[in-house]
Amino acid sequence: MSHKLNLSIVGTIALLTSLVGQLDAGIPTVSAIKVRGSTWVPTGDYEIPTGGPSQLDTLSWPQIDEIKIHFSENVSVSQSDFGLFGVNTPVYSPSSFSYDAGTFVATYMLGTPLTADKLLLQVKESITSVATGDNLDGDWTNTSSTYNSGNGSAGGEMLFRFNVLPGDLDNDGTVSGTLSSPPLSGTGDYAPFVAAFNDVGDGVNIQFEDLNGDGAVSIFDVSPISGNIGTSLPSGEPVVVPEAGTYAILGSFLAIAAPAIRGRRL
Repeated sequence: MSHKLNLSIVGTIALLTSLVGQLDAGIPTVSAIKVRGSTWVPTGDYEIPTGGPSQLDTLSWPQIDEIKIHFSENVSVSQSDFGLFGVNTPVYSPSSFSYDAGTFVATYMLGTPLTADKLLLQVKESITSVATGDNLDGDWTNTSSTYNSGNGSAGGEMLFRFNVLPGDLDNDGTVSGTLSSPPLSGTGDYAPFVAAFNDVGDGVNIQFEDLNGDGAVSIFDVSPISGNIGTSLPSGEPVVVPEAGTYAILGSFLAIAAPAIRGRRL
């Protein structure tokens, strides 16, 4: 009797655990977009801020070659569910892709680090929940929305804007300034570097002035600025470029339909 009772309790607990898991699993959303350089020491990610103009603050590190997309739950996802587009480079192709089902993080890796560009990350609604099969709720308004993505209904891709300009520490869209010593002083993009180098900091986080990603602010962080003097973000905005197959399908349709259209009497 006791043995049967224990089995019953165990079964009930298992059932309740399963039901709770199903209740917790809802419509999948994007909970964060982060970037990092694969050579950064110490390892760590930078979460792109949201909810205002700071989403478009220039990312000034020259080593960014990984984009990490965090989801609210375990999802079924592949490399084809993402796209990365720019102005200077209309279409970026990943060198590799991975997904961690334990942390719900997809990593989109590039063969070379990002250079000066306005970027548009596409996270497609074809991504689905492993638990429920619901499509991604990715609806997003740039410089206004905050994590998590979505409007509460399944469906809707996420089109997420961000900017990269190596060396642009003062976030004005152009790398400029002068550096002089002694004493060490600087203007433009050199000014935040000098403040951090002299242990004054920028009042927020010297992570930004660690331009070479070695975990410290040193004279070696000057080259990402000096090597990009005069570089600016491009004008215009990035747009989603349809895959080549889309044009091929459209071309085939027109080739078949055109004779029929021409033959119709109006």
